[in-house]
Amino acid sequence: MTDPNPRPLISIVTVSLNARALIEQTMRSVLIQKAADVEYVVIDGGSTDGTVDVIRHHAEDLDFWVSEPDRGISDAFNKGIQATQGEVVGILNAGDWYEPGALEAVRRVRHPEERFTIYHGDMAYHHEDGRHAWNARASPEHIWKYMSMFHPTMFVEREVYRRLGMFLPEFRYAMDSEFVHRCVRAGVRFAYLPRIQAHMRLGGKSGRNFRKSLLDFRDSAIRHGAPRIPSYYRCFSATVQHALLRYWWGRKLKQLRDGLGLGPPRG
Repeated sequence: MTDPNPRPLISIVTVSLNARALIEQTMRSVLIQKAADVEYVVIDGGSTDGTVDVIRHHAEDLDFWVSEPDRGISDAFNKGIQATQGEVVGILNAGDWYEPGALEAVRRVRHPEERFTIYHGDMAYHHEDGRHAWNARASPEHIWKYMSMFHPTMFVEREVYRRLGMFLPEFRYAMDSEFVHRCVRAGVRFAYLPRIQAHMRLGGKSGRNFRKSLLDFRDSAIRHGAPRIPSYYRCFSATVQHALLRYWWGRKLKQLRDGLGLGPPRG
């Protein structure tokens, strides 16, 4: 007998807080790809700027949404995951958006027997005004040096969350890095999709708290087995480099470094 209410294949979670100017683009990028096997959940943290009006406008196309206070981004992520039923879960923050065809790309490569898997791809970064900044290639081999995997592009098999747990609230700025570190150490299979899967707008919470994000990343890397001294050095070096970007000559040095291929990989 056919199940009249089959479990969705893909669940998408969007979390938001006072993102009225941004969430429409995010939601449309999901809804334009939404099919019978796609579930869409929106978790709002109690916005007061009109974000809820935008969500309510699309309520008929959502499978679940709520607007209530939470205990931070990790808590919102976890509430969203717990509200879903899909076999594979993607998380897309308000302000980010999917590349057309992103969900179909996951459908094409997913193997139903490979349940301990994360599907991921490349990401395009944009300035806060929407102008394209650069493309970034996923580099799992560099995950202990910097966040070389991009959570808006990641589609996580539910079995991964079941076995390893969800996001840890103690990591307030690099909770996605800690989750990836945990998955790498546990032997999760990372299936790479060689395409832009998502777009991220610069200037989010992690961007505004760059040093705290670096400290979170450093602590996560050490917790999961990275050598302590190199981890401290990379954190200090990245902090200095970020500070130098405030000066024109610091930006010129960065352009020279990137031109020589010494920076993080970009497409």
